[in-house]
Amino acid sequence: MATATRSVTDICVAARAAAFALAALDSATKDAALHAIADALIARSDEIVEANARDMEAGRAAGIGPAHSTGDPHAASGATDP
Repeated sequence: MATATRSVTDICVAARAAAFALAALDSATKDAALHAIADALIARSDEIVEANARDMEAGRAAGIGPAHSTGDPHAASGATDP
């Protein structure tokens, strides 16, 4: 999968536009979109975990210590495994 580099400003502008568009949708459509996102995340979970491991290693190599990164991908969100 190719990754395009976008500025934070561009991402924020796109997110705001998407928020307005999503607000106009009915619940069934929003629910279907969330399920599709969940399915895509599950389907690509191995790739996501591998990319996270590379990011964590890069952080360690850059001297980012445990105060900035716990190594637990759920720690920042407070999420737990189902």
